Amino acid sequence: MKERHKGLLTVIVPRHPDRGDVLAGLFAAKGLNVRRRSLGETPAVDTDILLGDTIGDMGLYLRLSEIAFVGRSMTAKGGQNPLEPAILGTAVLTGPYVENFRDTYRQLRQRGAVRTVEGAEALMQSVDFLLRDADARRHMIESGYAGVRDMRGALIKTMKGLERYLAPLRLEARFFARPKPVPKHERSLTIQEKLASQDLRKALR
Repeated sequence: MKERHKGLLTVIVPRHPDRGDVLAGLFAAKGLNVRRRSLGETPAVDTDILLGDTIGDMGLYLRLSEIAFVGRSMTAKGGQNPLEPAILGTAVLTGPYVENFRDTYRQLRQRGAVRTVEGAEALMQSVDFLLRDADARRHMIESGYAGVRDMRGALIKTMKGLERYLAPLRLEARFFARPKPVPKHERSLTIQEKLASQDLRKALR
């Protein structure tokens, strides 16, 4: 792939950053030049893979890319949420197993924002196509952004529609959450009241 696209850098972000050592070893064994984010390393001209083995940097990696393959979708693991890569401006590729986010993928796919690939070879072909065809890549990116925006708008409309039903429930919850007054006979006596009671008992003796 890099022979066809000079300067190509692949960013791989493991779900569990603590696998960084193992993954770096595997890539190096295949003759690939790897730099690791967790070690503070930055890519050079000859770097093949930037290993994003850190927590909290996904937004950065996505902003550096225009094509993203969303993992846990090549095998029956349910996939991962495509909304973040879509809203941050990437053309989204996924495997066929997206049961955990089926409706989200359906809406994005209807807009042409997602391409489904069936295996490693199909993934490579899709990436190659999108790297060569800037118009197709831009269409997927713009469609994904618009799709997420519409989904957010639908959620806001739904919440507004439910407001008339939610408002009485909030009022009722606040009412029942108020502390109930303690009956006088159950109330703990203050120090002054205890002293006055003792004085009264002495006077009555």
